[in-house]
Amino acid sequence: SSGINAEYGAGHNIGPIEESKEKSKESEKSSKHELALEELQKEFTSYKKEKREQLNLVQDQLDTARSECSAMLAEKTKLASKLEFSEEKHRFLENNNTNISAEKEQYKEKC
Repeated sequence: SSGINAEYGAGHNIGPIEESKEKSKESEKSSKHELALEELQKEFTSYKKEKREQLNLVQDQLDTARSECSAMLAEKTKLASKLEFSEEKHRFLENNNTNISAEKEQYKEKC
């Protein structure tokens, strides 16, 4: 026995039962690792799916916001044009009013 220990080193003189137990422990560890890996893969797949859904949701919100922004810019341009037209019309009417008032005063002076 001491020759075996010297030749193979400590721990190499295990019998078939101990060897079977060691393999069983290694197999159990391997099984646990495989289960842990499967669980991590499931979690990662779930994470990727949730991330994709969230990204799609954010993209949809961004698209909606862009559409609303475009519509508001178009409305702003339309309103700015109407305002400019109204201001121009107001200046024209004020100018006409000033001219009519001046003509009225001239007619008063003649009469």
